Amino acid sequence: CYAPGEQVNGFIQLQLTQSHAASSIYLKISGEEHVQFLTSKRKQHQDHNLHLSQTFPVHDKPRTFEAGSYAFPFSFVLPASLPATFAHEWTSDGHECYARVCYRLWAGLWCNGISAMFVDVPLIVSPREQQLGAEQTTDYASAATGCCCCSNNGVLRLRVHTDRGEYAVGGTINARIEVDNSSCRANVERLVVRLVRELRVYTTDSIV
Repeated sequence: CYAPGEQVNGFIQLQLTQSHAASSIYLKISGEEHVQFLTSKRKQHQDHNLHLSQTFPVHDKPRTFEAGSYAFPFSFVLPASLPATFAHEWTSDGHECYARVCYRLWAGLWCNGISAMFVDVPLIVSPREQQLGAEQTTDYASAATGCCCCSNNGVLRLRVHTDRGEYAVGGTINARIEVDNSSCRANVERLVVRLVRELRVYTTDSIV
């Protein structure tokens, strides 16, 4: 896989069992995002966006290739602003929903303006390298209630220290939690830490 801004190097291998005329050999990279979900009015909506579409001539001199094996090297740089490859699927009221960002490489042989043969392979774009933040502290205060939520037992305060403000995928989160119930009459029986991923899906026509 490659990160945005990195250089992609490779070669196209052409194997022929008989002679074949070609006007050019090309390489194309495409990147698209697709979404499908239920709107707030419970209607299924689809949308897509094109992130990247570039074609590179690898061999642009018309010739007849005899039977045999050929290799054509290529090299290009991915735009630094590309979003990473992504796929998430879920179900809403029995409807299939998804959000995807995918990239593909196409290699083909042109003959008189017609694509005589081609092959495509997926290209994985990893998240761009992040500048991870320094230590972060967050304070929380909440009124503690008794049974049936009808009595006020005071204020319970939490302070959460994390070793960073941002984390990369696969990173380890180290946290320290301080509990202050000096102004609270309720007992603290347990602490629960939950990591929640929030996914927001947008469309170009502002349908939500």
